[in-house]
Amino acid sequence: MRWLFLWAALLGAGCKGSAGGSGASCVYNGDCGDGEACVDEKCQAVECLSSADCDLYQFCDEAYACQDGCRSDDDCLAGETCDVEAGACEEAACRETQLDCAVGEFCDQTTGNCYEAEGGYCETCELSAANACGAGNSCVPWDAVGECDAGNGNRDCEPGSECYITELGDTCDPFNGDRDCDSGWSCDLLDPGDGSAVDFYCHRDYCYTGRCMVGCDEDEGDEACPRGYQCGQIYTNDPSTYCYADCTWLDENGYLGGR
Repeated sequence: MRWLFLWAALLGAGCKGSAGGSGASCVYNGDCGDGEACVDEKCQAVECLSSADCDLYQFCDEAYACQDGCRSDDDCLAGETCDVEAGACEEAACRETQLDCAVGEFCDQTTGNCYEAEGGYCETCELSAANACGAGNSCVPWDAVGECDAGNGNRDCEPGSECYITELGDTCDPFNGDRDCDSGWSCDLLDPGDGSAVDFYCHRDYCYTGRCMVGCDEDEGDEACPRGYQCGQIYTNDPSTYCYADCTWLDENGYLGGR
């Protein structure tokens, strides 16, 4: 009986196989277990079955071994492409401004290179200065820095900022001063700018610093603007469309490079 036990043990060991794989007959890799490939119609243990089993910047070759380099873009980091002839990862050419370039850059789809936008995007400007931002650009009120009364000009504002009407209410009687208006509102002779008659209106104002906004064609969408900017209407009473962004946040986080 002892020889029967030994024979069964040897058969069991043969079925479990060795470190080299199960050795089972196969036609496809799917006929084999985990970590095995079908080589010469036998299941053998291999280093990799696909590049996903290898480290970054490596690929799985025909012999199921991990090799340095790349064979497809999947073997490289995001934003890189595989130069198949050289077998090396390199920075990918840009295809879309908003996806492939850094903040404040455009994509030149002809060359595949990103380049820094010019034209005063988010630069500070003086609201009352003519052509403060250059041809085709507009200086618009952006950062509120305190309350003021437009009837006093800019006297209520700190240097570098100007008094700008932000909310327009009902008409008021100038002989009553500001008493016809809610608290914090002022009564002045104003042109509402919407075709209505010039009259005395209640209004609320803030001191604003200006930012240069570059005009854009809304039909082109955000691709008309640098990365990080959107093309759209900034003010409800101004149909013009500009490339806009949170300029203050971009400045504070170093994305504008001091522009």
